[in-house]
Amino acid sequence: MTRHKKHRIKLRSMYQWHRYLGVTAALFVILLTLTGLLLNHTDRFELDQRYVESDWLLDHYGITAPATVPSYPAGTHWLSQWEDRLFLDAFDLGKQRGRLLGATLYQGMIVAALDNSLLLLTPQGELIDTLGATTGLPDGIHAIGITGTQQLAVKTNGGVYLSDAELLKWQAVPAGSATLWSKAETLPPRLHRTLLRLYRGKGLSMERIILDLHSGRILGDKGVLIMDAAALLLLFLALSGAWLWSMRIIRDRQRRRAKH
Repeated sequence: MTRHKKHRIKLRSMYQWHRYLGVTAALFVILLTLTGLLLNHTDRFELDQRYVESDWLLDHYGITAPATVPSYPAGTHWLSQWEDRLFLDAFDLGKQRGRLLGATLYQGMIVAALDNSLLLLTPQGELIDTLGATTGLPDGIHAIGITGTQQLAVKTNGGVYLSDAELLKWQAVPAGSATLWSKAETLPPRLHRTLLRLYRGKGLSMERIILDLHSGRILGDKGVLIMDAAALLLLFLALSGAWLWSMRIIRDRQRRRAKH
C-alpha cells in the first residue's frame, strides 16, 4: 500500500469519526443553546417564580413531605404545620418559630398556640396579633383550649391559666377546671393532598431545573462528568475540523500543482 493511499484512508477514517461524533455533539449543543437562552431571560419568563409540581422530579431532588404533620381543627378550619411552615386550611402563613401545639376558635378569631406564643388570626389567615411573654402570656405552653364559660385557657409548665376577655391578663386556676383542650387530629385527605402540593410545589423552581440541565447536575456527579465529556468532545470536533479543513486545502493545492 502506497503512502498516498494510506493517507487517504486516514483522512476518510477521520471524516467518519468527525461525522459520528458531530451528530452526538449536536444533541448537547441543542441542550446547551436552549437552556442558555432561557437562563438569559430568567426575569422575562419569571423562571425563578415558576415552580415544578412533577412528583418524580420533586422526589429526585429529595423534596418530600415531613414524616409527621401536626394538625388541629378550629371549628370548620384546620391549622397544620409542615416542618417550619404553618397553614390555615390551604393558606400559607409562612415560616414560624416554635411547634404548633393546638388551635381553637375564640371570639370570631382563630388562636394558634406555639411553644411560647399565641397567634390571633382571622378565618381568612390575616394575622391580628401575636401574644408572647411581653404581653403577659405564661411561659412553656403545652396546650390550648376553651372553658365552659368561653374563656381561653392555656396549659403550661406552671399549670393552667385563664385569660380575661381582652387577652391582657392571665390567672392561674386549678388543673381540674372543665376545659375542652385542643387535640391533634388527622387532616382530611383532600386538604392533605392540597397542602402536600403547596408544600412541595415551592421547593423547586424552573430556574433551578434549567440551571441543572445546563450544567448536568440534574443527574448528580455523573451528569457533571457527562457535560465535561461533552465539552471535551466539542473541543475535539473544533480541532479535528480545523485539521481536516487544513488537510483539504493542502490536498487541493497539491492537485492544482499536479495539473500544472
